[in-house]
Amino acid sequence: MELLGAKLQFEAAMNYYKGVPASGYERDHVRALMLVTNLETLTAAEEQSVIASVKRRQQIEEAANAGLVEAMYKAGKMYYSGDGTKLNKKVALDWFLKAANKNHMRAQKMCADMYFMGDGIDSNETKALFWYEKAASQDDVESMAKCGSLYHKKCDYENAIEWYKKAIVIGDSDSLKGIGDVYSELAILDEHEMKLIDSNQDFSDLAEHWYKQAITLYEEEAMFGSWRAMVCLGEMYLEGKGTEVDVQKAKEYFSKVAYQKNARPNGDCSIYWQNQAIKKLEAIE
Repeated sequence: MELLGAKLQFEAAMNYYKGVPASGYERDHVRALMLVTNLETLTAAEEQSVIASVKRRQQIEEAANAGLVEAMYKAGKMYYSGDGTKLNKKVALDWFLKAANKNHMRAQKMCADMYFMGDGIDSNETKALFWYEKAASQDDVESMAKCGSLYHKKCDYENAIEWYKKAIVIGDSDSLKGIGDVYSELAILDEHEMKLIDSNQDFSDLAEHWYKQAITLYEEEAMFGSWRAMVCLGEMYLEGKGTEVDVQKAKEYFSKVAYQKNARPNGDCSIYWQNQAIKKLEAIE
């Protein structure tokens, strides 16, 4: 093989191995392996890394087919990320569903997230809520908050408050803000629209109570560098929730996130929150 051809084949193999969607290379370890096994330019360590990932996926899938629930979940994760195989989110969901139906909490949450976001499949909030409730019943706090949010979206205020409160007990700051939003909405509904049985509460005061608690918790999280908390604080100061409207303070929080230079594609969804902060700043200015 000519040197140039070998070099291009090696580069293609590495692109398939790592995954470079922007250049048309979905992560596909099997294809990477097929491209590199006849190349002298590949180091032994690199070739063994590709071979090992493929073998590991095969072993996990064998265990999953034998009925091991944790292996079903891991097989789903490998197809979801293209680790040891071609990335295939529909196959990933099939494995997650098999594990979820056997009460595997992380698999239930992955099913819920995929249906909620339309990640590789059609978005379906009904199915998302079903699986979030399954995971939430096993004390997954993020799923509790998602249940609250989805019931809130359906204007089912009783169930929204119930799930938000369960998440709040575990210390979820987003649910504090969520329950504040519910009571804020209830404060402007008339008696014919009211969904809650007890319509004699002062919902405005309840909203303010929960918003203030949310600010306190967000401020604590922001002190430890949480970009999500900083963006949420900015939103609350911008909208005057639990505090007086303070546009300058909102801009300060958004700026702390927007101008960071160490955003990572993975870990705490840094890129997502940085983009949110940039959008908020652009809207203000």
